[in-house]
Amino acid sequence: MILFTDRNRAELRRFREEEEARERAEREERERPIREAEAKLNATAQKLRELEIQVLTTGEDPDLFIDPTVAPGVTMTPAQAKELNARSFAEYRDNHPEFYRCDENAALVSEYFNRNGIRLVTLPMVEALVNRLRDAGLLKEAPVPEPGLVAEPESEPETVAQAEGLDGIDPDTGEPRHYSDFEVSRMSADEYRRAAGVRLIHPSGPRRWW
Repeated sequence: MILFTDRNRAELRRFREEEEARERAEREERERPIREAEAKLNATAQKLRELEIQVLTTGEDPDLFIDPTVAPGVTMTPAQAKELNARSFAEYRDNHPEFYRCDENAALVSEYFNRNGIRLVTLPMVEALVNRLRDAGLLKEAPVPEPGLVAEPESEPETVAQAEGLDGIDPDTGEPRHYSDFEVSRMSADEYRRAAGVRLIHPSGPRRWW
């Protein structure tokens, strides 16, 4: 049986503390390159986020996405463009109830399209933009309603007007025809282009403008 004196106990405690300190120093040295790499990655990610915010809120966007169905060469009358924009935003609203439609979010969307000279907007364009705004942390989230309070009316982007049907043509006969809002809402993109008399002069296939 080994008996420890107070001196023995103190020496053992000091030895353990020295071993723990040595192991901690070795671990920190091994992990130092990892910490430095993580710090550089975080700094790069922050810089990219700041650049993305700048692109989305000021000036022209070099990564602007334009749906090939409304690329240069597509001709529409102002009334047809108004109908297309209204339908695109209405579809986004119906497909994405999680999007908080308030003045701030509506301004972000409409100002981006206006600033980049976009006059024809499709559902994929709205979805692509809103996803980027959300990833950049620019979208305002819906507040939690308090009991008994009535929610304020939701805002639409300024580029959107309420649709009142479509004055187009019958693709089968070529004769003028008026389509109701219900008929327009059930059309595919191709059916809408044929009904609206949209003519694609220079089809180029799916692409982005860079």
